[in-house]
Amino acid sequence: TENTAGAVGFAMTLEIVCGHRKSETKRLAALRDAMQTRLTEEFGDAMLIFGHKKHRLANFLTVSWPGLDAERLIFMLEVRGVLVASGSACAANKGTGSHVLRAIGASEAEINGNLRLSLGRLNDGQNIERATDEIIACVRAEMARTNNG
Repeated sequence: TENTAGAVGFAMTLEIVCGHRKSETKRLAALRDAMQTRLTEEFGDAMLIFGHKKHRLANFLTVSWPGLDAERLIFMLEVRGVLVASGSACAANKGTGSHVLRAIGASEAEINGNLRLSLGRLNDGQNIERATDEIIACVRAEMARTNNG
């Protein structure tokens, strides 16, 4: 027996999501760009940004601080309530660097210092600002600890 009610519910969900897709994409891109601008102002050439400036997903920002250990940053940020990841999603929890970043020519230092920042429906300007503040504080602390920056 076909799940008619489930199919109708799924179709309605798609209709609702598609109706909000453009505005949500624009909102997330603005939040991502605000975070990127602040991080770039703070770290300049000490930070790399992966991805095309225009042709990329609105809800992702991939950055690297070569010479820093992204895993340490992840733990520091988690304690502060900011959840981030390192590398690509397909390399998560494998204990290896991102093969995607390696394929685009990133060095091991760039891969090891990489953070993947994901934004979503529940993010707003206030929590993006707070997350950015925490990222800046943690990266600055790691730079001081490692004499890297």
